[in-house]
Formats: sequence, structure tokens, C-alpha cells
Amino acid sequence: MDYKSLHLKWLNKTPSFVPKFANQFSEPYYEIISELYRRPFITNDIARQFFAADMRWHSASDAHILQLQKINSKGTPMSPLFITIGFNHQTWNIPGCVKVIQNIIQFEWIASIYAVFEYHRQNGVHPHAHMIIIPAISLSKSKVLEKLWAAGGIKKVVLNNNYNQCSTFVDYKIAEDYHYKYIKGEKQESKMPFVLKDIQWRKENNIDDFFSKNYNL
Repeated sequence: MDYKSLHLKWLNKTPSFVPKFANQFSEPYYEIISELYRRPFITNDIARQFFAADMRWHSASDAHILQLQKINSKGTPMSPLFITIGFNHQTWNIPGCVKVIQNIIQFEWIASIYAVFEYHRQNGVHPHAHMIIIPAISLSKSKVLEKLWAAGGIKKVVLNNNYNQCSTFVDYKIAEDYHYKYIKGEKQESKMPFVLKDIQWRKENNIDDFFSKNYNL
């Protein structure tokens, strides 16, 4: 896996990223890293370490900002949610799943959202999407699940349990601090190879690394 290319692609698609010692750089960080990677003594393994460090710093910064938003917010009617949608292995397809994510983002009841489409995991492959959602209005868990299940195209790519209004493959949790890191790719060491595989997989299939609306970074 070419970590130099992956790192540069990630930097290019994450313009909100502020490097750890940004005030010490006289040129754009992307240009500095690009020039660094042209030097023969910078190996692919070193690039992997640089990439992982930047993702960890970005994730930590995001979690801090979102925590401050929660503390300072006077009108947030609900806690942020961590939603996982598991796609049906028999019927899923990339355009269909991407469209479902895009349709969810457009819901007016969602004030802010950050979503990522993943595929690889330790025990094989499983197409799924993780989302941090901040609702704009107060909703019960059952109402949130009902509204998600109404997203255009979702019934084609997610299994229904046949006895409820919603699918058991849509998982609802109150977002914890670690979820903000998790959704950004900062996971335990054993899962990092699959995070990097997903970055490559999204690149090969022209899938955005993330989908968002009003997500302040």
C-alpha cells in the first residue's frame, strides 16, 4: 500500500486539517509533505507513521471541538447520536449505499452530521456506514430510527426485520467521546490496517472519505 499517496490524498480532501505545529511552518503543510515524500530516504513505513500521526491529531482536535460545542451550546435539544447502518450483503451496491447516506444528510431534522462509508473489518468484509448525528429537534429513539428508515433507497440495501417499522441493522447509540475518534479512523492498533484498507477502497471506487453537513471542524 502506497502510504505517501494515501497521506497526500487525505490532506488534499481534508482542508480543515491543522497540523500540530502549524505556526512553525512557513509554507502550506501539503506542499511541505509533498516535497518530503520526494526524498528517497523517506520510506513507505515512515510515511505510514506520518499519516497515522496526522489522523490521530485530527481526530483528537475534532473531539475537543465537538465537546466544547456540547458544553457551550444553549439550544441543543438532544445529545449527539452515533448511528451505524449495516448494509445487506446480498443487495448492497456502492451507488445505492452512497445515495442513502446522501439522502439522510438532507433530512431537515438533522442539524449536523458526519458520516463515513466503511467496508473492511477484522473478520472479513461488511459494508456499513457510521454517523455522528446532532438532531435539530427533540426525538425519541424510536422516532429517530423511524425517520432513518424512511430515507430514500434504504429498504433496497438494508434488511428489514419484517415485524417492526425499522430495521435491526440500524444501530442507535448516544455518542460518547471515543465515537468522535472512531468515526475519524482513530481506532485501536489492531484495526488500523482495515482503516487504511478502507481509505484505499474508497479511493479506488471514487467514494468520498466522508459525508457531512454543518459539521464544524
